[in-house]
Amino acid sequence: MIKSFSDLVGVVYKDDSKIAWDKCENFSLASSKLIRRELIESGKEGAKNAFLTSLASYSMKSLNFDAYLSKVNLQVEDLSKQGYQPILRQYKITTASRLVIGLGAEHPLETSLTIHHLFGIPYIPGTALKGVCRMVSFWDIAIEEARGEEIEEGEIENLQKELYEGLIFDRSSSEDKGKEDSPKRVLHKLLFGTQDFKGLLLFLDAFPVINNNASLFDVDVINVHYKSYYGDDTGKTAPGDWENPIPIPFLTVKENTSFQFSVLFDRVRFEELIKEKIPPEVKGAIDFLNDCTRLQKLVENWIKKALTEFGIGAKTRLGYGYFKIL
Repeated sequence: MIKSFSDLVGVVYKDDSKIAWDKCENFSLASSKLIRRELIESGKEGAKNAFLTSLASYSMKSLNFDAYLSKVNLQVEDLSKQGYQPILRQYKITTASRLVIGLGAEHPLETSLTIHHLFGIPYIPGTALKGVCRMVSFWDIAIEEARGEEIEEGEIENLQKELYEGLIFDRSSSEDKGKEDSPKRVLHKLLFGTQDFKGLLLFLDAFPVINNNASLFDVDVINVHYKSYYGDDTGKTAPGDWENPIPIPFLTVKENTSFQFSVLFDRVRFEELIKEKIPPEVKGAIDFLNDCTRLQKLVENWIKKALTEFGIGAKTRLGYGYFKIL
């Protein structure tokens, strides 16, 4: 019988030739706490890769998918009672490539993967999804206002500043006095927020859809071929094939894993906001937010474009973190 953490470690590592991950029901515990010191300190080539490969075979058979999904639904219901309006609920989209969230986070094995500490499953933080959707909205505005002209770097910086620091309605006592925002700019500020205003959209964490006994993970490697060249600040070292690169293994969420997304709209704060004096030029944005169907379509399009064209997480320039619509 397992009565302590030491007992658990002893059972999991009872046979060094095969780590018994089935004795540990929480993957977060397995991937961050059940790591032998010898594995980290030995420096033995291939040891970390062997460990992560065994970890990648971890089966989710002990996880009650319906139970944790019901907790997510309960969260949505509780937020609805507080005045939040569900815009998207359990919206499903599937990875088209491997996914890595939190690769650079602190971890005993140098590389990391964001794992929910209670559910023990990989997930996409709502803040990450909000960030990439905000980027999509920003570029939609920038491209529209450029009207086919090339966008200068200074113009991008100014737009970023105006969308983040600018006031939404009342400009009477600010440097923005006399300026008018387009409805699309106002919509962006209202939904994603500014420095002084909390956005009206709430992006919840996205969790994977897990089939029976499914493994969600693959192992990949980072391989720095010219370590001496990149590490030489003097510029005297030339890159060459004579170096002996050491591959760094890391854990990823495998391709064809579906995630469920939920997004809510703060209807109570919105209703309070529109009681203020609203300039005529932003009435179009207000009317838009009063139409739930149009708002739902907009948010859905942002998520689709963000995940299928921009990607999310680490190493998106190398093809990681992209999704597909089935």
